[in-house]
This record gives sequence, C-alpha cells and structure tokens, in this order.
Amino acid sequence: MKLTAFSDIALRVLLLMGGLPEGTLLSTQRIAEGVGPPITT
Repeated sequence: MKLTAFSDIALRVLLLMGGLPEGTLLSTQRIAEGVGPPITT
C-alpha cells in the first residue's frame, strides 16, 4: 500500500500525539522534529 506524503505525515503526527499525556501542547517545531521527513517510495 502506498501513502501520499500528506497521508504519511498525518499518520505520523497522530501517532506522535497519541503517545503524549492528555493536555500536552506541541509547537509546530516539536511536531516537525518528532515526525521527520516523509518516506514515500
């Protein structure tokens, strides 16, 4: 199954946020660091 770059990043963000305690605030910089570049081959 192939994902688009947008879908890849969206799933990574959801996984990142799902692993954090409730109420944790994230900056776009922190999300970018946690998600990394999309890997779509």
